[in-house]
Amino acid sequence: MAIKIAKSADFSELTVGYDHSYKQKDYLGMYVGADITFALGMSQPRKCEYERQKYDRMTRKHQTYTTVLKGPTAVPQDVYNKKTKKHNSVPALPSIQYRGITLRQLRAVVANIKRRCVLEGWTNLDGKLISAEEVTMYDADRYVLRPFTVFKKQSFVTSLPSTDGHQRPRWVVSHWWGGTIIEFVQCIEQFVRDFSTNHYDDEDKRGGGMTDDTPIWIWAFANNPWPQKEDVLEKNLENPMMLGLSMAMKVADGRIMTILDKNGAIFRRIWCLYEMSLLSAEEGLLAVYTAHKHTYIEPDSAAEEDRDAIGIISGGATIDAGYIPSITAREISFPLDILTKSLSITVEEAEATTDSDRVHILNAITGNSGSKVKNTPPKSHEQYNAVNNVLRKSFSSRIE
Repeated sequence: MAIKIAKSADFSELTVGYDHSYKQKDYLGMYVGADITFALGMSQPRKCEYERQKYDRMTRKHQTYTTVLKGPTAVPQDVYNKKTKKHNSVPALPSIQYRGITLRQLRAVVANIKRRCVLEGWTNLDGKLISAEEVTMYDADRYVLRPFTVFKKQSFVTSLPSTDGHQRPRWVVSHWWGGTIIEFVQCIEQFVRDFSTNHYDDEDKRGGGMTDDTPIWIWAFANNPWPQKEDVLEKNLENPMMLGLSMAMKVADGRIMTILDKNGAIFRRIWCLYEMSLLSAEEGLLAVYTAHKHTYIEPDSAAEEDRDAIGIISGGATIDAGYIPSITAREISFPLDILTKSLSITVEEAEATTDSDRVHILNAITGNSGSKVKNTPPKSHEQYNAVNNVLRKSFSSRIE
């Protein structure tokens, strides 16, 4: 089916470019000005970067410095071309932990979905027609990700012409595939804005300086659904996602952003719980976001701005600069009814799309590895309780 869709689908937003619209910022940095639309090209590689703001004593102003995010030096591969009967040296594809995707690239995915969905009569897993606003990651995988990559036999990220080799992720994203793509990207938009400032060493450690070209790691886009013989990680491991996720967490210094769906289904999905549980083993940071329309009120000026998503972070986002009124104003509208569902987290009862994934994860939690990863996991275990307690505490601490 991926081949059939690929032969007829138009992926120009991913390969050529798309129009991006946003509101101008006022002097307070609030997006309340006139709408601006500009064409953004996606046919050439864009360098991945993040920013650092430092005070210049000479000019008495903050200067912005850009840092390019690089991966390890890639050793070219020797590939035999059957048509020319010659060996060619081609750049090696980045390993899975260096396949982050940028907000600029995610917007291209949304633009492609909005144009194609109704026009092509997309249906969901139940066979019902859907609108662009209803497209989930499952649907995007079916109509965009797999058709776009089926001929190159690569991951989505490495198949994009705008990808600049190794895209080192600054954060890892945990989410439920059943949530809608549009709301998913709305959360990323607000998250990038909330972590855009990076003035001090602590803010740099907390993942500040995010821009439209700062990569974040998302399994659906980093994974190669068409593993070849040379793809050792994807093809030969019992569960490549578990190792890929662990490797990406190390590259991102343990920083994880969790996107909560409105029904709290993420708390019943074992992959999501496993992703979040890795934070307890790392000295990282957990940022929790959800799509929620609300009006943000700036604490000092009382200026108002309509927003589509909201996040809560222990200690605040870097844009808050540790200012309690700013943290409170930014987080006050977070729907706490979603967080209350975290109190019922029970990893041993969580669900997975395939039962083998559930078995592998529970065995990983209990310490079974190697040949034991396929064993029937115990119904109860002290490590289940440990994970449950860590996850519940991470969310319950935000409930007042």
